[in-house]
Amino acid sequence: MASPLCPAILPEASHHSGAAANGAELRKLNANSTKCTELGWTCIPMAVETFGHWGREAQSVLSRLASHLSISLSQPRAAVVADIYGRLNIILVSRNGNSHFPPVVESSLLPNLDILGVPIGDFVHCSRFIAEKCATPKTLLKALVDVSAVDLHVAFSILRMCGSYCKLVHLARATPPSHCADYLKLFDEEVRLCFTSCIAVDVPDPSWQQAQLSPSLGWLGFRSLALHSSAAFIASFASSGFCSPDNIHMLQTVTRFNAQVHPQESTTAEAVLACPPLQRALWIIMLSNLCYLPPPK
Repeated sequence: MASPLCPAILPEASHHSGAAANGAELRKLNANSTKCTELGWTCIPMAVETFGHWGREAQSVLSRLASHLSISLSQPRAAVVADIYGRLNIILVSRNGNSHFPPVVESSLLPNLDILGVPIGDFVHCSRFIAEKCATPKTLLKALVDVSAVDLHVAFSILRMCGSYCKLVHLARATPPSHCADYLKLFDEEVRLCFTSCIAVDVPDPSWQQAQLSPSLGWLGFRSLALHSSAAFIASFASSGFCSPDNIHMLQTVTRFNAQVHPQESTTAEAVLACPPLQRALWIIMLSNLCYLPPPK
C-alpha cells in the first residue's frame, strides 16, 4: 500500500493519478523479478494507494480474473469487477487499517497542499487557494465584454458555457461550502457584471434569478455556484465512498466529533447514515468540515 501524500511522490502524484501505486509496482518488480524468474514464477506486483487507486499491473490481472469469473458464474463483467474491488478494499481496511490509518488523523501534521485542483490543509491555506482560483477567470470575463462589441451571441455563448458555472464547479464539488461559498458568491457577481456589461442593460435581481434557471425552461442557464455549492459537495462527498459505516475515514471523523461533544450527544456512523436525507446531508457537511480543523486538545 502506497500513499500519494508521501513527500517524495507528492509532486508527481498531484499531476498524475496512480503515480504512487505505479511507483510501488516498479519497486516490487526490481526487488523480486530476478528471484521469481529463477523459480519459474511470474512476478505480478499488487500495489494500491491509500486513496483506493490500484496500479496498472494489478488492474490488468484483476480485469482478466473478472473476465474469467463472469463467464463461469454467468454474471455481468461489470458486477464481477465491482465485487472483486469491493472485497479487496474491505480486506485491506480490516487487515491493514490499524497500521496505515491511526484512530484519529492528526490533521495538524498534514502539509498544506494542492492536489488535482483542490486545496487540502488548514482554513487559511484553503481560503487563499480558492480566492486565487475565483480570481483567475476575471481576465476572460473582461475580454468577453470586448468580444460582445463585435458579436454579442459569441460572447454570450462563451460566457454561459465556458466562463461561468463550469469554470469552478469542480472546486465546489470537492470543497466544503463553509470554505468556498463566500468566494463563489463573489464570482457569481462577476458573471452578472460581465453579462450586464455585454448587453449594456442593468439586470434587476428578479430578472437575474430567472436568468439563472435552466435553458430547458426557457431561461439563460447562468447557474449560481453559491446556490448549488452545497448540493454539489453533498453529491460528490456521498458518492466518494465516505458514507459507509465501514469506511475508515468515516469512523475517524465520527471519533473526532464525539471527542468534541458531550457524551450524551455522541453518535455512530450507522446512526448518521440512517438519518432522513436532509438531516444526513447536514451531517455530511458538518463531518466534512471536521477534516479541516485541528484535532481536539
